[in-house]
Amino acid sequence: MSTSSVLSKYLPLEKQLELTEQLINDNNLEQALEIVTMTGLDLSTNTALIETLYKRLIFKTESILFSASESHKTIQDILSEDNEFNSLLKFVLCIAVIRTRVDEFILNVISHYIYTSKTKLFEGKYFINTIKPLLSDVHDNSIEERFTEDEQIVLLLQLLETIYMADNDDSNISLDTTISTTDKCLVGLLGCNVENVALQASKLMRWRHKFVHKECCFSNKFDQSVWPCLIEIYTDNQASNWKLKNILTFFLRSLMNKEISPELVEFLQTESFWVGLQLALNHSLHEYRKLALSILKLAIQKLTATNSQIANSFTTDCFNWDPSLASQIETSWKKFVTLYEMFALDTSLNQIHAARQDVINLFNDKFIDGRWGLILFSTGLKASMESVRKYVMYLMLDVKNRSVFSLNLLLLRSTLLPPVMLAHFFKAECDDITTPHANVCYHGDLVSQLFYDILNTAPPHSHSAVLKTLLYLLIDFGTAFDPARIYASYGILRYATETDEKIIKSVHIPLLQKLFEFECEEQVFETTMKTILYKLLNYVDQEDVTATQWISCIASHLKKCECTKKHFNTSNNDYDVKYCNSWFVNTKQSVINKLGVDATFDSLCAIYLNTQLNEFKEELQGILPELVDRNGPSLIDWDSFEKEAQRSIAKLLKYGSLSDSNSNDCYALGSKIVIANPAFTSIKNSLDFDNLLKSISQHFTIEKLNFLAAICLKYDVGENCSLNKLTDLYWAIVNYFKANAPNFKVKDRTYAAFFKVLGHNTVWKNSSPEDPKKVLDLIESNIENDNNQYRGNREIVKIISSVYQQGVSVGPGVQQQCFQSLSTMWDSLSDERLVLKESELQYSLIKNLFDVNNILTALRAPDSSIAYKLTDYTKQISAFSFSKRRFLPILAQQLKSFMMGYSDYLTSMECCRWFSEIIVDVFVQDQMDQNIFLLKSVVGYFYDRVFQSGEFIPLYELVYNEPEIHAKISIVSTVTTGPNIFQRSLINYLIKDANMLISKKRIDGPEEKQRMLKWQLALLALRTVNQQNDVSFLKETTKLIISSLESEASPMVRIYKEWFIAYCTADLFTADDPSELENVLFSLLHDHTRPILVVSAEKILFLVLKAKIQTNPERFLNRFISMLIPNATSNKPLVRHFSNSLILSLWPSTTSINLYDDIKSVLHSLYINAKQTEVVGKYRSGDANVWELYKDMTLTGIFGGVIRKTTDHQPLYISAVSFKKFGNIESQIGCFPIGTDDSDKWLDTRELNNEEGNSKLTEDSSNESDEISPLQTKSGAWETVLDIDDKKSTATVKRSNIIVIASLLNLAPNLGGICRLCDVLGAELLTVDNIKIMSNPQFKKVAVTAEKWMPMKEVPVDSIASFMRMKKKEGYTLIGLEQTASSVQLNSHFNFPRKSIILLGTESRGIPGELLADIDMCLAIEQHGISKVMNVQTAAAIVVNSYSLQHM
Repeated sequence: MSTSSVLSKYLPLEKQLELTEQLINDNNLEQALEIVTMTGLDLSTNTALIETLYKRLIFKTESILFSASESHKTIQDILSEDNEFNSLLKFVLCIAVIRTRVDEFILNVISHYIYTSKTKLFEGKYFINTIKPLLSDVHDNSIEERFTEDEQIVLLLQLLETIYMADNDDSNISLDTTISTTDKCLVGLLGCNVENVALQASKLMRWRHKFVHKECCFSNKFDQSVWPCLIEIYTDNQASNWKLKNILTFFLRSLMNKEISPELVEFLQTESFWVGLQLALNHSLHEYRKLALSILKLAIQKLTATNSQIANSFTTDCFNWDPSLASQIETSWKKFVTLYEMFALDTSLNQIHAARQDVINLFNDKFIDGRWGLILFSTGLKASMESVRKYVMYLMLDVKNRSVFSLNLLLLRSTLLPPVMLAHFFKAECDDITTPHANVCYHGDLVSQLFYDILNTAPPHSHSAVLKTLLYLLIDFGTAFDPARIYASYGILRYATETDEKIIKSVHIPLLQKLFEFECEEQVFETTMKTILYKLLNYVDQEDVTATQWISCIASHLKKCECTKKHFNTSNNDYDVKYCNSWFVNTKQSVINKLGVDATFDSLCAIYLNTQLNEFKEELQGILPELVDRNGPSLIDWDSFEKEAQRSIAKLLKYGSLSDSNSNDCYALGSKIVIANPAFTSIKNSLDFDNLLKSISQHFTIEKLNFLAAICLKYDVGENCSLNKLTDLYWAIVNYFKANAPNFKVKDRTYAAFFKVLGHNTVWKNSSPEDPKKVLDLIESNIENDNNQYRGNREIVKIISSVYQQGVSVGPGVQQQCFQSLSTMWDSLSDERLVLKESELQYSLIKNLFDVNNILTALRAPDSSIAYKLTDYTKQISAFSFSKRRFLPILAQQLKSFMMGYSDYLTSMECCRWFSEIIVDVFVQDQMDQNIFLLKSVVGYFYDRVFQSGEFIPLYELVYNEPEIHAKISIVSTVTTGPNIFQRSLINYLIKDANMLISKKRIDGPEEKQRMLKWQLALLALRTVNQQNDVSFLKETTKLIISSLESEASPMVRIYKEWFIAYCTADLFTADDPSELENVLFSLLHDHTRPILVVSAEKILFLVLKAKIQTNPERFLNRFISMLIPNATSNKPLVRHFSNSLILSLWPSTTSINLYDDIKSVLHSLYINAKQTEVVGKYRSGDANVWELYKDMTLTGIFGGVIRKTTDHQPLYISAVSFKKFGNIESQIGCFPIGTDDSDKWLDTRELNNEEGNSKLTEDSSNESDEISPLQTKSGAWETVLDIDDKKSTATVKRSNIIVIASLLNLAPNLGGICRLCDVLGAELLTVDNIKIMSNPQFKKVAVTAEKWMPMKEVPVDSIASFMRMKKKEGYTLIGLEQTASSVQLNSHFNFPRKSIILLGTESRGIPGELLADIDMCLAIEQHGISKVMNVQTAAAIVVNSYSLQHM
C-alpha cells in the first residue's frame, strides 16, 4: 500500500480529488487507482479528468493496434508488460462514463471493419440475406477507418473480452442501444471467413450470450434477425470448421437456458436442424462431436420437459416427435446417446463388443431413424484403433435391415463402404482339399451380398440414385484393389440379373464408361471385371438410354485396349439381336449422325445391326470392319469388298501405291485390309515376294515393312526367300533408325515385324550351319546394339526356339551363341523389376534357357559356364517366382521333360549332383502367401462359377495354363522316374545340405517349410534306393539322421525323419536277428534323461512293428513290449504319456499273437487305463498319433497327408485329384502310388483365439438381454452436458493437499496414467520433467483428456531438490516411495500428513541417493507375493488412493 493511498484516507473529499488528479497528471496511475479503489472516490463528475483518462487510453490503444501486425502479441501479453495500459484499463472498469465511450470506440472500429471488408468476411448472398438485415441499425463510421486489418480487430475483441471478464456481475449492466449493437456485430462475425476474428467473437459470446438470448426471447424482430445468420451457417455443408464450431457453441448456450427463443423453437421442428446435427455428430473432430451430442441431449430434453415449448407433434425424414410417446422416445434416445459415446467419444472395443445386440436392435427401433445408427458406424469406422475399425465394419455387415444404408448416400460413399473395400479384409481361403489352390473369399462374398442388398432393399424411386452412388464408389476405387471392385460390381450385376430390372439409366452410362477405362493389374482380374461391366450393359433402360450411348460406352473400352477382341467375344454375348435391332431403329437418326466419325463405333454398329436394315448400308459401306468376323452379323457386301481389296493390294505390290505415288498411308491401309479380312487366295499366287522385298529394302518405311509382315503371315509366303535379301532388309532398318529417332516403342514394333518375317522364312533353317549363324549374328547385333526391347526380343526367342525344336545341325559354337543371346536377354530383364506386361517374353526365355540342349551341355560339363549360369538362373527364377506365376511350372516342366527323354545321360554322381541342386531349388521355393497373390485363383474360380457352364476351360488355366502346384507335381515325376544313381545323389545332396539335419534357426516358419519339402524329396528318392538294396549307403545315412533327432525343434520335420528311419529299419528287418539300426533304436529307450529321443525311438520301432506284424515278429514284439511297459510308468511325463497312448494302437494289433499271459494281462490293463483318457480325433501333445509305414508311403501321404493325420498343423497338401489331373496319370507316378484323400482321418485343428476378431460375427445367445448392459454402466451420460465454458475448472474442483513428483519418470504411458489417476483422486499438483510430455500421443491416449483438468508443473530433474525444499517451508512432508531398510510400511495403520509430497522413483533405479537425503521418510507398499517390483503407475495409484481415503 502506497503512502499516498494511506494519507488519502484521512484527507477531505476535495483533497482526495485533488491528490488523485495530481497523481494522474504525473502519470502515477497505480497510486491514483489505489486511492479510488480504497476510498470509493467518484470521478464521474470530473469531466476534465475523464477526458484525460479516455484520451490517454484511446491513444495507447491506437498505438497497440498500429503495431499489431508486427508484434503478434495478445492483449494479455501487452497488459502484463505495459503497466500504464493495464492501469488505464482498470480505470475503465471503475468509471462507467469512460467504459461507455470505449465501447463506442470499439463498436465504431468493428462496424467500419465489417462494412469495408464485407467481401472478404462474407459470401455475397450471405451478407445480403442475413448480415445486412441483422446490422440494419449499425452504420459505417468512417472516423475509425484507420483500423481495418484482421490482427487489429482481433486485439480489439480481446480488449473487449478483458473488460467483460473483469465484470463480476454482468446483470448490473443494462442492455442499452450501444451494447445491443455490439452484440449484433459479434453475432455477425461468428460466421465470417476470417478464422481468428470469428473465434474471438465466439469467445466474447461467452460473456454476452445471455443478453443476446434474453433479447431474442423479448424481441421478435431481434430474434428474427439473429437466427437466420446462424441457421445459414449451420445448414451449409461446406462451412469452415471454425464457423461450425461457433454456431454449435451458440446453439448449445441457447439450449442451456430454461426458455428458448421462438425462432429456435421453430427451427427445432425442421428437417434442417436434425440433418445438421447428424453432420456434426459425424464430424472428424472430437470437440465438434461433443458439442453436437450435448445439443442433441438438450434438444430431446426440451421436447420431453413437462412444460415444453413444443406441445405439438411434428415429423421430419430423420426425426419424429409425438408428445404422447415422450417417455418411450426419451428411453430410445438415451440408448443412442450411450452407444454414441462408446463409438465416437470414449471409444472402447470391449464395450462396443458387449453392446453388439443393442446396436443391432437400434436399427429396429421405431423411434430412431436408421440414419442415426449409421452415424455410430461412421464414427466407429474412423476410430484411431484398427481393432475397433475392424470390429465396427463387421458389425455393420451384420445388420439385417440393409434398407438403412440407402437413407444416407453421402455417408454410404464417403465413410461406410470404403472400409469394406480395403484389401487386407479380402482373405483367400480354401474350402475344398481337392483344389490345387485357394478358391474362396468369404469377405468378397459378404461385399457382393451387401451391394446386392443395398439395391434390393432401397425404395424403387431411389434405385437410380443408389446405383449412381455405388458406381461413383467404384470409380473412387478405380486404381485401388481389383478384387474389391470385382466383388462389389458383381453384387450390382447379381441384383440386375435376378430382378431383370433395367437399372442402367443415361446418367449411369458415363460412369460405366469411366469404369471401362480402369485397367486391372492382371488378366484374370481384367477379364472378370470387364465381363461384369459388359453384362451390366444388358440392363439398360432403352427408354432412357440411346443406342449411341450404349455403343459409345463399349467403343471407349475397345479403343483403350487398342481395338482388340480381348475381353470381348461377339459370338458369346448375351445381347438379344432383335432387341438391338429395334433399339437401333428407335434411335436411328442418332446412330446415323455418329457414323463415319469413329471407326470403332462403326465396327460395333456392323456387329450389332441386322443385315435387314437396308437403310444403314449406305452409311456403313466402305467402313473398315476391323472387329467383324466374316460369318457374324454385318452390313458389308463381302463380294464387292473382296474384289476391291484385291485390286488395291495388287496395285500396292506392282506400283508401290494405290495412286502411283509412294504413299505410306496406302501401305497402312493395305496392312489393315490384309489382317482384317478373309484370305484372298488369288493374291498369293500372283505375289513376287523377292521383288517386293527388294523394293522395300531400297526405299524403306515402317509402313512398308508392316505390309510385308502382314502379307507373309496372312498368305504364308516368303518362306523361300534368300537370307541375303532379308539381311539387306535388316541393315536398311538399322540405317533408317540412324537417320530417324523415333519413339522406342515404334522402333521395337518395327524390329518385331522384321523378326516375324525372318522367323517365317525356312531357307536358312534347312541349309548349311553358316546360315543359322548369320541369323544369330543379326540377333546378337539387335540385342546388344540396336533394340533389346520387349516385342523384338519376343520374336527373337521364337526364332531361337525353332532352332532348338527342329534339331538344326549346328555346331557347338552356334548352340553357345543361342544360349548367349538368351542369357543376355534374361540378364537385361532380371537386372530391373520384371514387368507384368512382358510376361510372355519371360516365360519364353525360361523355357528356352532350360531347353534339353542346354541341360545336356551342362550335364556333360558340370563346371562349364552354361552349367554355372543355369544354376544361377534357377535361383533367380525361383526367387522371382515368390511373387510371379508360371515361372516354376515352366521350369519344372522343362526338367521333367528332360528326365522323361534323356535320363540316360545322368551317369555320374557329379552331373547328378548338379541336376539335384536345380531340382531342390525349384521344389523348395515358397511363394507369396499374401492375398493379392492368392486371390488370382480365387477370382478365377469365382468367374467360372458365375459366368461359365457346361464344358469349359477354367479362366485361371486359360490365363496361366496350370496352377502353381503343377511345378511340385512335375518335380515329383522327375524324381520318381529318375535312375538309381540320381536318387542316391539326391539323398546324398539333401543330407549334406546346410539345414537338412539341423535347422539354422530353432524357430523359423519359412525355414521349417523348406526343410519339410526337402525331406519329402528324400522320402521320394528313398523308395527307389531301397529297391536297389543300397544297404551300406542307407545305414550310414540313417545313423546321421538318428543323431539329429534330439536337437530337432520342428515337429513336422521330426515326423519325416522318423518315417525315413523307420522305413530303412523295416527294410533291414529279419525275424531272427536284430539289425544294427534296430539295436541303435532300442538302446535309445533306456536313457530317460532325453525324453524326446525316447519317444521318437518308441514311435519308429512301433511303425516297424506294425509294418512287419504279418512276418512272424514275436522276437521283435517281445523286445519292444519289455521296454514299453516300464516306459508307461516313467517319471518323465512325456515318455509316460506317449507310452500309454501308444498302447491304444499296440494292443489291438497283438491280440492274435501268442504272448505270455502275464505280459498280456499287464498290457491289457494299461490299454484299459489309456482308453479312459483317450480323446478321439483331437490333437494332444504327447499322444501317439502314428501312421502306416508302407500304406501311407503314397504321394498324398508324403505331401501333407501324414502330417495332417498326426498333428494339428496344416502344411501344403497335394490332393489325389491334383496328382491325377496335373500329372496326367491315374494311379501312380513312377513307382509311387498316388494314394487317397483321407481327410476324414485328419486331426481337428487347435481352436486358436483370433486376436483381430472374426470375419463372421456370431449371434449372441438369447439370454444376452439378461446380462448387465454396457448402457447401464453409462447411466449418467444422458444428464451430462458439455461444460463449454469450463465452469468446473481446476479452481472449483475439490483437491487435496497431496503433490506427486513424477519428474524422474520419462515413459509417456506411465505419466499419462499417473496424470489420470491424480485427477480422478483430486491431487493438488503433478510435476513432470518436461511439460511438453502433455502433447505426446501415448501420454494423451492413456490420460484420456485428464491433462486438461489436472494441474501440472514442469520441474526438471535437477530442480527437484530445490522444489521440495521450497514446499517443505510451506509445511509439506516429503515422502519417498522407495523400499529401504528404514521404510515405513503402507498399511491400515499408516496416517498421511495432510500436506504431503510423494516422490516417485523409476522402476529400475528407484530414487537417487542425493534426493533420498532430502526426504522426511520412505514409504513402502506392504507386499505378500514373490515379485518385489511393482509398476510405478500402480504404486502411485495405491499411495494416492490411500491418502484420499484419509483426507478427502
